[in-house]
Amino acid sequence: MTHLLDYLADRVLLCDGPIGTQVQGRNLDIERDFHGHENCTDILTDSRPDLVLEIHRDYLAAGCEAVQTNSFGASPITLGEFGIGDRAFDLNRRSAELAREAVAEFAHDGRTRFVFGSVGPGTRLPSLGHIAYQDLEDALTVQCAGLVAGGVDAIRIETCQDPLQIKAAVNGAKRAREAAGKDIPIIVQVTVETTGTLLVGADIAAAATIIHALDVPAIGLNCATGPREMAEHVKWLGDNWPGYLSVLPNAGLPELINGHTHYPLTPRELAQWLERFVIEDGVNMIGGCCGSEAAHIAAHQTREAKIDQTHEEVQRQHRTRAEAFGHQPAHVVQASRERDLAIELHGSGVTAHEAVTYAKERNFEREAVVDEQWLYRWLLPEDTSGLERLIDSLIEGRVDALAVTCQVQFRHLLQVARRVGLERELIRALNERIVVAAVGPTCQAILQVHGVEVDVVPDHPKMGPLVASLMRHLEQSAVPSRGKVGA
Repeated sequence: MTHLLDYLADRVLLCDGPIGTQVQGRNLDIERDFHGHENCTDILTDSRPDLVLEIHRDYLAAGCEAVQTNSFGASPITLGEFGIGDRAFDLNRRSAELAREAVAEFAHDGRTRFVFGSVGPGTRLPSLGHIAYQDLEDALTVQCAGLVAGGVDAIRIETCQDPLQIKAAVNGAKRAREAAGKDIPIIVQVTVETTGTLLVGADIAAAATIIHALDVPAIGLNCATGPREMAEHVKWLGDNWPGYLSVLPNAGLPELINGHTHYPLTPRELAQWLERFVIEDGVNMIGGCCGSEAAHIAAHQTREAKIDQTHEEVQRQHRTRAEAFGHQPAHVVQASRERDLAIELHGSGVTAHEAVTYAKERNFEREAVVDEQWLYRWLLPEDTSGLERLIDSLIEGRVDALAVTCQVQFRHLLQVARRVGLERELIRALNERIVVAAVGPTCQAILQVHGVEVDVVPDHPKMGPLVASLMRHLEQSAVPSRGKVGA
């Protein structure tokens, strides 16, 4: 059987559309079809396998080359909300078997087709405190193990909104495939809201940094918006991501018409956008998300000849861009004689060089530069040794200035200091040093709440979306004033 990554090296892969909105468009009975579990689409794998097969067949007949399993919400955590968490492995395995069965029915034409195991974000996000990280990873391991046992060709972790959820899903998928001894690629697709960020505030550059650090070969976008709203983020990935790209937009932004949700893009319009993403941005996998139907997939099938003619050149350009990939994962850079610790910044808009230069112009001899992606890099593995090292450096006076690009990182710094019993010492040390804030009044406010004097880099052009998301976060969290500590 052809390996997915080998296939993507030569061709564009046309994926299917959504299962969820196809189910919602049918008049199903809660007791008969859902076995009493209202809106639990995943139970249809058991209760209505004929319906699941029908949806797969429609997409395959339209020309798609990859179908997703009916398992978007089939983790033990989400199924547990319906009282059927113990059925997660079996439902995922059966969903993969059904997709394989549908693909086998179309084998007569000799085309290569794949089955993608669908893993959705679930209903509980660890970064928002809904669930402990390890509990989530363990649950997603069970889900992925079922998909692997059912014979999927890849695991597609999709509609991701939280970096910690991404890590839990990727590690769960790795554990499952290693236990089975199978080489199954992992694809991660994030959802960027109309605000320009994921739900928890990370932008596409931050998400790419985190996913690249997890050694995932393919990244993508799906859901939340239509292709027009995705275009800027797709272009960034095309210019910067070194691996494979996947784009599955909604059929436009949803509209409410006569009490029903309507997606405005016609099959031809969606196909034109997908063609553009392939030709201009080097996208390797295309398809549809909410609101897409078999007709949307069929419309793109008719345009494949043009794409095939240009794909080889597009891929060559894509590889050239990847070689110049400037947004490598954030990493600790060993100190020079002038500074104890520096962190490369990618994605938040302020480079380490810019912050260090700013500090040096003010005669600082040693600096620490921190950004949100670096904190994710340390916090994702639950290893805070890097932050503890920074805290020690600040307390012991080995760092004269701290450049901050996000209030979230400062709160994380305080959390780690509190955990190791050094919060008061850290704030006292910060009061004795100059903190360079490369964001606007939101970050200034959160620092000053803790009594830290701030020297501001004014009006940085790349920080607008981040500042906006932080302001929303602050309005929701209403951090109380604590005054100056240790004065």
